[in-house]
Amino acid sequence: MQTYNSSGIRGFELDSNSITVWFDETARSVSYDYDSAGKQHIDRMKIIAVSGGDLNSYIDTHVKFRYVRDSLLERT
Repeated sequence: MQTYNSSGIRGFELDSNSITVWFDETARSVSYDYDSAGKQHIDRMKIIAVSGGDLNSYIDTHVKFRYVRDSLLERT
């Protein structure tokens, strides 16, 4: 996970056709992929994440509930 201390997101992880996002104040990760959210949105989210833009706002506006899964992080 790459840390991302901006706009309600604490980290993200990129894959060839997906992005996984960890939101602040939650133990869950949320994954979006080409099938669930569309290639254009995933590619844009990757650009925003890498550049440090307002990824949370983009997610809220365009793909909020179009995720593949959300997962509870294992607590160590």
